Amino acid sequence: VPAPEMMPQKTILAYGSSITNGLLSILPMTTWIYQLSEKLGVDCLNRGYAGSCYAEPEMVDYLCTLDFDCAVVSFGANVIRLSTEEYEKRARNLITTLCTTHPDRKFIFVDLAYQSSDILDGEEGKAAQLRKIMSRLIAEYNFANAKYVSGLELLNTTCGLSGDLVHFVNIDNTVLCKLHVVVCRLD
Repeated sequence: VPAPEMMPQKTILAYGSSITNGLLSILPMTTWIYQLSEKLGVDCLNRGYAGSCYAEPEMVDYLCTLDFDCAVVSFGANVIRLSTEEYEKRARNLITTLCTTHPDRKFIFVDLAYQSSDILDGEEGKAAQLRKIMSRLIAEYNFANAKYVSGLELLNTTCGLSGDLVHFVNIDNTVLCKLHVVVCRLD
């Protein structure tokens, strides 16, 4: 059993969809949150759910019960199925509930990375609309403990996407370094 001083002193929470859960979820060390936590020297709490991550009010309440120091909330891929009105309602609840319940904890809200919707719908398509909503809400609330990261900052091209044009083939060092820099800016 490791001595207490050998254990990570902080925990990072990740909430997201299958991209967070990991394509090879039987190998947790292949997930981006595990790799990021290794870089940061912290423990990780992966709450990625394949086919989900709709920020249902019950899920947001559940996330508030967890013990963590910082959270990366990847409100991405599957929310494309929501109407823009429902997306805004859920995003608003997600942001306000997490940030006001835990004003002492840091939150990084990441929206949609480049995906099939960008190709099919273009620059003014639904994915672009959802990114604008998330960006606007984070700016509107201006919580000191919230940071917005456009998914396009992490992946803005089809390079790195699998054949379904939604999932990452692998999370390369570029994406991890970008997330690492954002998380470190929060301290």
